[in-house]
Amino acid sequence: MVWYLVITETIVLSVARVSDLIDQQVKSGELAYTLAKPYSYPLFHFAQYLGGVLLALPANFLAGAALALVFAGPPPTNAAAWPVIALAALLAICLHFAVGLSIGLLAFWFEDTNAFYWIYQKLTFVLGGLYLPLSLFPSTLRAVAQRLPFSALAYAPARLSAQFDLRLAAGTLLTQLAWLLALGGVALLIYRGGVRRVNVNGG
Repeated sequence: MVWYLVITETIVLSVARVSDLIDQQVKSGELAYTLAKPYSYPLFHFAQYLGGVLLALPANFLAGAALALVFAGPPPTNAAAWPVIALAALLAICLHFAVGLSIGLLAFWFEDTNAFYWIYQKLTFVLGGLYLPLSLFPSTLRAVAQRLPFSALAYAPARLSAQFDLRLAAGTLLTQLAWLLALGGVALLIYRGGVRRVNVNGG
C-alpha cells in the first residue's frame, strides 16, 4: 500500500495545470499572438508540459521512495518490472495532459475553466484510486470506475507496483493507449472548434 501511494502521488504531484496557462492566454489576449505562430498550439503546450514533468517526476519519486524504504522496506516487485511501471506512469501523465488540454481549451468559450478542472481533479482522486486502490471499492463502484479513464490516470500504473505480471501489464498499457487516442481526439476536436470561434478579451 505504501509503494502504491508512492506511485499515485508521484504521478499526480508531477503534472502541471496546462488549463491555467490557456486561461491566462485567453484573458490577457496573448492567445491571438500564440495562435498566429508557425507551430502547433497543442504540441507547444505538450512540449512545455512534458519538460516540467520530466524534471518533477524523478524528484517526487525519489522523495517518496526514500520514505517508503524507511517505513515499508523495498518494493514488492522485482527490478525488471520497473521499466514497465515507468512506461505506464508516463502514459498516465500523457493522459493527464490530454484531459487538461481539453479543459483548458474550453476557455475559448468560458474563459475561466477552474470549475471544470476542480470537478476533474476530484473525480481523479476518487475514481482514479489516488488514495485507495479500486480493488478495495464496493463491487458496483469498482466495476464502474474501472471502465472510466480515471483509473488509467493513477490506479492502473500503481497497481503494477504491487501486483505485476505480463498479462496485466500488457492490458494496462493497451487500455492507456486506447484512452490516450480517444481523449487526444476529443482535445483536437475542441481545439478546432475553439479556434473557429475564439473571442479574446484584453491584450
